[in-house]
Amino acid sequence: MKTLIPSTREGESDLVWLQRVDQVLAGVEAAAKLPGDRELAARALDASNWAREERGKLALVGAERALVLQLLHLPAAPSARIITLESDTVQLHCAMEGERCVGVYLVGRDKAGRVLNAPAQAEETAALLSQALGQSVPLPTPPAREGTRGPTTSTWKVGTVPVVARWRNSDLMELRVGDLKP
Repeated sequence: MKTLIPSTREGESDLVWLQRVDQVLAGVEAAAKLPGDRELAARALDASNWAREERGKLALVGAERALVLQLLHLPAAPSARIITLESDTVQLHCAMEGERCVGVYLVGRDKAGRVLNAPAQAEETAALLSQALGQSVPLPTPPAREGTRGPTTSTWKVGTVPVVARWRNSDLMELRVGDLKP
């Protein structure tokens, strides 16, 4: 029961904080194996929601390598210049310079599923974009068409972080977050 009580952040580094948040999630998993206790189940649900919210506040862009690896649940890749996370539908690539993530690139995993705002990919793409920025961010809306052709890119900033979306008509084909070159 104690591990399900969210703690307060006490000035520790993002990595130490994430490790404490992940300890709460481990407690949630342990509580799920104990059936029949309604109070425990309610606390576990609250703790799970809190922990996922706290994880979502930690941005990939600008994060140290160890934090990126823990946020993405990846094994250590001490010298990799690109850290990649693959899901069933989306690939996320973190560009590392030294020990920091300078940008994130999102693209569909395979040729048949390249459209990031398609129903099969949209939810996951929005979650990964939000994690890249450390705040809830919706997918961009397609740019307005001018004449017979629409723009192929749209750009904006979230705080100080630049975001570039590449489009094919109204299909979102890729997202670049941070200091990335195509």
